[in-house]
Amino acid sequence: MPLEGTALDALREAIRDPYLNAIHVSILRHQKPLESPSNTSSVCFCQREFLSSGLEHLTAEEQELLASHADLMAQLHRQYWLQCAEPDP
Repeated sequence: MPLEGTALDALREAIRDPYLNAIHVSILRHQKPLESPSNTSSVCFCQREFLSSGLEHLTAEEQELLASHADLMAQLHRQYWLQCAEPDP
């Protein structure tokens, strides 16, 4: 089941907001890394799902997986703003 209300909004803001993203990424980088070979494919899947369908289509566990990876959060922030900067066709 996906995160509801404030938790989902917080994750969305942690991806979108430059200051919140920088703080979140900094905190994650000072913690013990959670990435292991067993969850690398899961992280890639979650990233693709988020970019194609949005956070609402990810489970709470998948959303937490995204939020727990510093490099991925920084990359999602960049991708979010690059998509916003693209002109409409």
